[in-house]
Amino acid sequence: MTRRVYGAGRLVGLADARLTLLTGEDGKPLSDKADADVEGLALLPNGDRLVSFERRDRIWLYPAAGGPPRPVPMPAVSFPPNGGMEALTLYPAAGPGFYLVGSEDGIVWLCSLTGTCEETAFGALVPPGFGLTALAAYGEAGGFAHL
Repeated sequence: MTRRVYGAGRLVGLADARLTLLTGEDGKPLSDKADADVEGLALLPNGDRLVSFERRDRIWLYPAAGGPPRPVPMPAVSFPPNGGMEALTLYPAAGPGFYLVGSEDGIVWLCSLTGTCEETAFGALVPPGFGLTALAAYGEAGGFAHL
């Protein structure tokens, strides 16, 4: 488990962190910029990681135990080049295995590991003229923040 290291009340480092290369479905490290343009990361309670990519749009689940990633549901839309799924966060208020995906143009979808993705009204909260870059959910009541 990664520990945050504080000094004078500020984050100054991390301890016990584990770094891993992102690999493709073939198990080889991602190297092409179009394949490796990662935008979002969400950590599931069991240690699995959801990773969203743009340019070659997809969301992959990387198993905590290792091994190749597998695709999971993503919005069924065409994104502009380098303007895709910028934001990704778990959304426990909807139940286990649910996550929010946000596009740079401010549209937000609710997705499920075992289902599909549906557009939400959350995108209306993104002010006109601002690009959505991050989402973070908190609490069981459905609270979330966007940047």
